[in-house]
Amino acid sequence: MIGVRPSPTVPGWVYLDGWELAEGLEITEVTVFVRVAGLTVRPDG
Repeated sequence: MIGVRPSPTVPGWVYLDGWELAEGLEITEVTVFVRVAGLTVRPDG
């Protein structure tokens, strides 16, 4: 994911923008509407 979209939403929810990489290096822009309380941060590894 690239970041949180600054658009106003329902309290506790956000739009996350990012890119999906597929086979053959095809790149598609994606937006996901998620509940903040359901997100977790994974350490890089």
